[in-house]
Amino acid sequence: TILHLLSYRFFRNALLGGSIAAMTCALVGLFVILRKEAMIGDGIAHTSFGGIALGLYLGLNPMITALIVSVVAVLAIAHMRRRGMAQSDSATAVILAVGFSTGLIVISLAGGFNVELFSFLFGDVTTISVGDLWIISALGAFSLLMVGVFYKELLSITFDEEASRLMGIPVLPLSTAFNILVAFTIVISIKVVGMILVTALLVLPG
Repeated sequence: TILHLLSYRFFRNALLGGSIAAMTCALVGLFVILRKEAMIGDGIAHTSFGGIALGLYLGLNPMITALIVSVVAVLAIAHMRRRGMAQSDSATAVILAVGFSTGLIVISLAGGFNVELFSFLFGDVTTISVGDLWIISALGAFSLLMVGVFYKELLSITFDEEASRLMGIPVLPLSTAFNILVAFTIVISIKVVGMILVTALLVLPG
């Protein structure tokens, strides 16, 4: 029965982690779609592979290293797009290639794939630990709070950045914060559905 399953810690962790990831992805994903940046989720998810591989290789928490790599990647994409160095899809493809190839190099240095790495690739919601749950909860709460507080401003810059700038809305800081928010959302979803399907969880609800 459900009550019997709830007596197991792994089931409670899976239920809480999955629920937080689903709610956060549904909310943030709507803005991603409206900004016509749906594929950035796929790019950042695959780029985080390099961070996960690096964390496992160094014996660190892969969620933390994936978060760092994802934030750097999403900011690099935004910088390339803002400076006119590449269009959004081209910038995403460049960062994806760099991140994913770095992950493959680290894996080869480590001697190949292991079971834990596969749980990040394809997702394994039953392997969410208490530490992972704390990270997912903190990032999820921050993401929901950020959208809740700056909902009108985010909506405004999503539809018309120039008009928002004329109205006095700090477009650049909010855009940067939103990009970091996307990275947070992707990282908390990796353990639930895996980096391969994280785009589906980000886009399909919206």
